[in-house]
Amino acid sequence: MDAISQLNVLPRILAPWKRYGDKLYNFESGPHTKNFAKAKKSPSWNWCKQVSSKPESDSITRLELAYSVGNTYIAGIDTASNTLEYCILAPVLHPGIVQNAQVELHTIVGPNRFPNFKDKDHLPYVAAFVKEVLRWRPLLLCGMPHATTEEDEYMGYRIPKGAVVMGVSWAVSRDESVFSDPEEFNPDRWIQNVDLPLGIAWGWGRRACPGRYIAYNSLFIIVARILWAFDIKRPCEFVDGKRVEVEIDPLARTEGLSSAPEPFEVVFKARTEMAKEVVRREWNDAERTVDTILERIGNAQVDLKATNDLYVLLVEIEEERDDYNMIRQAEGTYRPCIYSCVSLCWN
Repeated sequence: MDAISQLNVLPRILAPWKRYGDKLYNFESGPHTKNFAKAKKSPSWNWCKQVSSKPESDSITRLELAYSVGNTYIAGIDTASNTLEYCILAPVLHPGIVQNAQVELHTIVGPNRFPNFKDKDHLPYVAAFVKEVLRWRPLLLCGMPHATTEEDEYMGYRIPKGAVVMGVSWAVSRDESVFSDPEEFNPDRWIQNVDLPLGIAWGWGRRACPGRYIAYNSLFIIVARILWAFDIKRPCEFVDGKRVEVEIDPLARTEGLSSAPEPFEVVFKARTEMAKEVVRREWNDAERTVDTILERIGNAQVDLKATNDLYVLLVEIEEERDDYNMIRQAEGTYRPCIYSCVSLCWN
């Protein structure tokens, strides 16, 4: 349709692709509107209620609201789980490297509790491990479609304004001028050079993933707790009477916009008896009531708004001083710092 726009004027009876598009639209919009209506009737806080309460919601339709929330969920659910699968695959293929993360966890956290976000700044190798997984196996091999805002030229090729361009994440993650030995799984590279780009995982420009901070923090805490509690090993099988490790293809992956590794078998073994006890205790103490969990998230939203209001108040007070211009110039630095602290505490 983008290439031959004249086909758009054909009636549906002569345009089977339009009828197929209608079918896909109905298939997708139905669950979105149904879930949105169900959430609005729920007794607890949820995102559907949150977006509906905003003044901006009056300017868009109910269907658009349902899509906004539904697509946000869809965008995060597969990407998070797929990345976590690669975080499990990496220790299986590189057992020696993951031991470095486990030594760090044992030293900083100790044997009696799970890692938490207060430990985050003291676990640089675990953070580097997560970043290396994101580089090592980008989920979207070709990235998301973008459009040029002005005419450009690259390697002698003219790129007109409005052309669809896609950043090939796999190629960028293998750029030897940025990542030495790119095929090697090496978390140390992120410690040796803290300025390495992580945009491979999240995309670029205005279309970069808006949930990247929550996604990264979630991956960090999950990976830290898994590596703290378990040794992850390749299973074994008997071949001709000999015990051998099961073969795993490191490059086998599913097809789709967001790909995951092909199903593979692993063995999770508790690292210590104390680790077993901690895991069982955390499981038994975990909140399982969905409404209660959602209310906690809703309360965190209130705290976030309160922090933002405090920021505004502080800026107003500072603006009353003689150094008004200096404060205005630094304002852009204050806001991200406050939001980062709140995001870290919330997660």
